Parts: sequence; structure tokens; C-alpha cells
Amino acid sequence: MLENVVIVSGTSHPDLTEKVAKILGKEYYLPKIYVYGTGCFELTLSCNMRGKTIFIIQSIVPENVNHLTLETSFLINAAYKASAAEVNLIVPHLGWDQSDKKWTGRMPIAGELIAAFFHSAGMQRFVGLQLHSPQYTGFFPLPVRVDHLVADKIFLEYIKNSKLYENAVLFPGDLGFGKKARDNAAVLGIESGKVDKERISGDEVEIHAIYGNVAGKRAIIWDDKIGKGTTIKAVAEELQKMGAESLVVVATHALLTDKAIENLNHPLIKEIVVTDSLPQSSAVRQALPLTVLSIDKLLASAITEISTVGGSISRLFKD
Repeated sequence: MLENVVIVSGTSHPDLTEKVAKILGKEYYLPKIYVYGTGCFELTLSCNMRGKTIFIIQSIVPENVNHLTLETSFLINAAYKASAAEVNLIVPHLGWDQSDKKWTGRMPIAGELIAAFFHSAGMQRFVGLQLHSPQYTGFFPLPVRVDHLVADKIFLEYIKNSKLYENAVLFPGDLGFGKKARDNAAVLGIESGKVDKERISGDEVEIHAIYGNVAGKRAIIWDDKIGKGTTIKAVAEELQKMGAESLVVVATHALLTDKAIENLNHPLIKEIVVTDSLPQSSAVRQALPLTVLSIDKLLASAITEISTVGGSISRLFKD
């Protein structure tokens, strides 16, 4: 059923693509990049795509967002122009998913433009992982099909196997993540709390109140992304005052930008559990108590379901 599938990797995270392809028993193909003296670049793909179902895997990493966005559109268009039967784009992390509204006058909604950009390049399906704004899926113009994956089952399995739920209280890292945090706390059979915070600036967060009994307990903060780590640092300081025994951070996407290492090196933080939706350097892995769980099986299962007649992405969310 996968004989007609071709796996293509962008340049941002080929290690993840390689793991996915290995699970599927497939080869994967990297583009050859041509950079010109003008600063422009082009690319080519070496495999035959005529009549094939193409899956492009590209994570938009913080260090090179604009280049990778353009590279992704070039990969889509290269497959489309090579007469692929279907071009599917899998983006484990898409930073543009936070650009979902106008927060002041005379500005674009950049996320909407990026969705239209990928579609105009020839994309027919978009597969995202834990989008910051779930409503972002509505930005893609018809007839693009959109699948929104989450890594909750991966995290829940790890938390259960590691016994991290014992004597623990779960908090959402953001108000928008509150319902998901309560649902996951219910699955684990533990209490959930709430953090009332206010972002003063990009480097400062004020904690107004933390609701939940954490004295002598392990606190778990669950969020979709870790950026600079300013919120986590502020919450850790407040939890320490409240007598929390330890803090475990769970997040799908570990961006770890700017002063994240400094902010996350707090004595209360014992473990930071993330996925490999973004590549992590050996320096970061050594500097932080980082546990990286792979999404390779999740992506491989998604490709299998999409490629199967009568396949169902909803199967990946059951149990």
C-alpha cells in the first residue's frame, strides 16, 4: 500500500525524516540546493515523482524561519511540477501558527498568507503537529485537506511508565491550553490547577496567582511550546515559594531560543520532556535535563493512514 509513496526531506531536520522512512521501509530523498551570487537559491529532487504520492517532511526551525518557509514552497512546487499525483506536506513545527490574528492596526495575518502560499505552490494536504492555534487549520483554502496531530499519547505513555504522575498536580502553561491540561490530568487520575499570569514583555512574566495544592508535591507544567522559558521560570519561582517538591515540564515543541537555557536551569526543574519535532544540539541536551521523545511512529502512522484506502487519522487519537 506504500509502494506509490515517496518520502522527501527538507534540510531542517533530516534525522527525523530518516527515522520515519525507516519505520515505513522506504528511502527518503534530500534536495540538492543551488545558491547563486545574487543570494537567491533553487533546488532539485533526484527521484521520479510522476504519478506518485509525495510526503514532504519539513520542520520550520526558529534559526532560519524565512529561508525554510521558502525552501518548503520550492519542495512542494518541485513535486507538483514533476507531475506528482498528490503532494502532502508534513510540518512537525510551524512557527507561523502563532500569527493567527491582527493584534494592532495595519498589519497582515501572516499565518493565513503562509497557508495560501503553500497551497499556491501545489500542496494538496497539510499535516501539522500541535498547532499553537487550533483555528489555524481554517486558514487553508479549499480544496486543501488538513490533519492536526497531537503528541499527547506519547507523553501520557511516558508519564505513566516513569511514574511521574504519582503525587503530582498538572498545570497548563497557557490559559488556551487549560482544557487539554484538564483532560490529560483526568486520564492520569491526578488533580489539575491553573496559573493566572500576565506577560509584561518578551522577557518578563508576572504570576498573579497559582491555583492548586502543590505543597510537598510534584508539579507538571504542560504546554505546546517552550520558547525563551520566561513563563516556566516565573512559575517555577512561585511554585518553590508554595512548597512544591519538584517541577516537570512537558511541551511538544522545544524552541529553546535566546536565554532559554539560563531560564530553565532552575533547581526546582528536574526534567523537561519534549518531542523531536525540532532538532536539539548536543550542547542543549547537555545543558538541560532534557528527555526527547520521538514522533517518528506517529508520523509514520499518519502517512500509512493517509495512503490507505479507507484509512483514518482519528485512529491515532484513540485509547
